[in-house]
Amino acid sequence: MNSELLIQSLPKQGYALLPSLLSPDLCNRLIESYNDSQLYRKTIEMQRYRFGQGEYKYFQYPLPEVIQKLRNILYPPLSVIANEWASHLNTGFSYPVSFDV
Repeated sequence: MNSELLIQSLPKQGYALLPSLLSPDLCNRLIESYNDSQLYRKTIEMQRYRFGQGEYKYFQYPLPEVIQKLRNILYPPLSVIANEWASHLNTGFSYPVSFDV
């Protein structure tokens, strides 16, 4: 993954495309696992909180291997962007450069 692409694209465009981050087969397996309730510790119904429609889920720990790998790869460059924004917004908060859980 090209972290420079992420660091440059996200603040300028509000999103970043990360081609070839996951294979189509792995994407399909993740989609299929969404209905496996044993993988998740909590489900949030967005409409209940007036966040729109849909839901999102929190994985159980330990995280699935692919999710942990993505966290390890994506968190450091995202923390750079988050810290830049926190600085611009004068939040007084900074994010650590690594995510160790």
